[in-house]
Amino acid sequence: MPDAVLSPHFPAAHPPGAAPITPAAPIGAWELLKFLISKDYGRAMAKAQFLPPARATLLDDWVGFVRAGLPERTKDMAIAACADGHIKGYSVTGEVAASMAEATGIANAAWDSLLTLGQGSVESIKTAAQQIDEAQRTTSRG
Repeated sequence: MPDAVLSPHFPAAHPPGAAPITPAAPIGAWELLKFLISKDYGRAMAKAQFLPPARATLLDDWVGFVRAGLPERTKDMAIAACADGHIKGYSVTGEVAASMAEATGIANAAWDSLLTLGQGSVESIKTAAQQIDEAQRTTSRG
């Protein structure tokens, strides 16, 4: 029997790729959890995928991996600012919309304009959020 199994009560509407586990063997589940929050795993994911670490103590390592992997693209970036929420005690969470394709298109266009093209403003992001809300209301009405 595996150490952890997918829960049959996992909501079908949960984001793709998410896989909650329930302990089939509590010791195995505990060992998996310890590994997933370990420094070794945090560094490996930071290096391989540029995934920000769960441990604040690994932030400098992560910044180094990102800078080494993308030197030209990151030379003028405050990369550590991406972890401000973690360090300063606030969080940013993702949202799942009724029409993810439409919401993603609206959001990506707004962020690309602001961050990639250097156009737009905070106001344009607020407008995009309102457009996403309206698109979801339209989708849910059928």
